[in-house]
Amino acid sequence: MKNFQAPAYVLDYRGILYCDRLATLIRDNSGKEKTMEVCVRPEYDPMARPILANATSNPASKMLSVVVPIQDGPQTFNANYDDVLYDMAQAHPERNW
Repeated sequence: MKNFQAPAYVLDYRGILYCDRLATLIRDNSGKEKTMEVCVRPEYDPMARPILANATSNPASKMLSVVVPIQDGPQTFNANYDDVLYDMAQAHPERNW
């Protein structure tokens, strides 16, 4: 079993452009998986510089699979569409995602 890699990464909702990319990926109506570059940051460092990661949508499960390229090898995590939309609304309440 592979050891947990630190730091853990989360999607970065600080920038509106970052959120627009996520919304575009989630709202795609083609029914096909799509991959797009998104921004992530270390989970426990909200001021860290964002880094690029690849997010792949899965319309069937309503999940994003995010792959963060780090020095020790890629780190992957999943994010639920509804949770992402909720977190974006919390970060930018003036926007309608």
